[in-house]
Order: sequence, then C-alpha cells, then structure tokens
Amino acid sequence: MYLPLDTSSNAKKFIQIIQPQLAIFIKYEFWYEYLKMLAQQKIPTLLVSAIFQQRHIFFKWYGGFHRYMLGTFKQVFVQNESSLQLLQSIDIHNASIAGDTRFDRVAHIASSVIDLPIVEKFCANRNVIVAGSTWPTDEAMLIQAAQHIANTAWIIAPHELHPSHIQNVQTQLSNSVLYSTVSNNKTIDPTTYTYLIIDNVGMLSSIYRYATIVYVGGGFGKAGIHNILEPAAHGKPVIFGPVFHQFMEAEAMLKAAGAITIKNVNQFITSLTYLLNDEMYYKMVSQAAKNYIQNNVGATSKILYYIEVQKLLNS
Repeated sequence: MYLPLDTSSNAKKFIQIIQPQLAIFIKYEFWYEYLKMLAQQKIPTLLVSAIFQQRHIFFKWYGGFHRYMLGTFKQVFVQNESSLQLLQSIDIHNASIAGDTRFDRVAHIASSVIDLPIVEKFCANRNVIVAGSTWPTDEAMLIQAAQHIANTAWIIAPHELHPSHIQNVQTQLSNSVLYSTVSNNKTIDPTTYTYLIIDNVGMLSSIYRYATIVYVGGGFGKAGIHNILEPAAHGKPVIFGPVFHQFMEAEAMLKAAGAITIKNVNQFITSLTYLLNDEMYYKMVSQAAKNYIQNNVGATSKILYYIEVQKLLNS
C-alpha cells in the first residue's frame, strides 16, 4: 500500500495499526516523522540499497535535519565504498556495504520468466530488436532506423499505453500488428509481420529473453533511461540514449562494455549493424552485460543475514 503522508499524526496512527517488529526503507526514502516515531518506539529500522554523493544535503553545513534521520537507522546498507566513506565523514558509523538489491531482483526475474507463445512465434528464426519503455522521441528514431536494418523483426513496448498513442505508433509502422490483436485472433500468424507492438503492461521483463538486441527508452528525455538491468540479466546487449548520467548502473555497464550509448539515429544504426554482423563483438557485449549482473548479486542475502544474526524478527 502507499505509505500515508509524512505527518506526525499519520506516523503515530500507522505504526500503531501495523505494529511492526522491523521497518525497512529503500535507497532515497527518508520520511522524517516516521523515522522519528520508529526511533521513539525503539523499533529497529534499516536503510537498504542506499547511495550517497557529496552534493547531497546530508553533507552540507545546513544538513543537520537530514543527518538526524541517518542516525535513526540501526544500520545503513550502502551500494558502494564512496557512499560508506561519505557517511563516515559525518560520523555515521552504523553503515556497511551490501550492494544494490535490484540486482537480485532482476536476476530472479530472468530465471523465472513466463513463456510467451505469441512472442516466441513472432521471433522464430529472426534477429529481433526489442525496444522497451519507449517515448515518442525514441519511437521516431526507431522508425527511422528500422528502414536501414534489413532482415530484422522489431518488438516495441511503448511506455505510454493510451490507445491514441498506440494507434499513432502503429500507423507509422507498415506491416505492424498489436499484441492484443494476435492474442484475440488465433488465426493471425505473427511471423507475417515485421513489427509487434506491445499494448499491455507486465510482459516486458519476460519479452527481453527473446531479444537479439535491446533498446531501452527514456534516454532522450529529461528523466533519463528506464530499467537497463532487466535486459542485461538476460545477457542481452543494451543500447540507450544520452541522458543516463544520474544512473550509476548505466555508467558501470558502459565501462564494462555491456552497453552502448547513442546520441542520434545514425549512431543507433551503426551500433545495430555492428552487433548484428560481428558475431564475436556481439558475444562479447552480451557476456559483459550478463557478467555485470552476476558480479553484483548478493545484497539481499547480506541484509537477511544481518537481520537473522541481530535477531530483529521474533519469528
């Protein structure tokens, strides 16, 4: 459920109703009234997958209010060494490195995906580019690029699923079909189409397994890229746009050679061409993406081990 608004009365009432033995907050979730109330009632509280940078208010001379919140946690589990050092610089010593629990999540998803017969049939014996969580800017580029990449099928999963937007995407792509159309009419053969447009939610993480190459949308907008860890967990080369610098995993995957960033459609076409035509390069990028995920799993087990050793749960 959504946590009620962070007020003193809400925090008091919510904690009275729930009566938690343990409270866990994630990454950037700092709720002052809740943390204060949990501390007053001596309910152990953890912060997990936390990441800190020098520019954050905790490390400013006027950040006392926020430093107080850090002091309410029994333990702060950070993602990296630099975050730990920053906390130690302001005398926060109830901290340790565990990593990012998202890696465990995407690794689990990759190992337990559901079968999608329609997608599998559409992809059979073809190179397939899956474009996930795309925005209009992404889609305009994809449509341009598709005209230059021969003998390739495309699966496009727009972030915006409003019927008018889906219809607009389909109108611009000749020889395209909606997933719902194929799903509702078993006589349609998806292999006769070049483009499959996903017009529902919840399937994308399972669709990635069928991809040859994955493009993740959002990198041409102010908010930045969407989840690049899910396709990487399947060992797929990941391509994304130029707005990614606030995402640590994007920087790390680029450094590990498991991802490619592009600034325009020409770079996109060039990247696709290399990946599709150079088998050795393709395998290298794919393996680098998968290794990046596998090398970073384990945060969840470290946190659970701490909870067990500290006996933070009675049962």
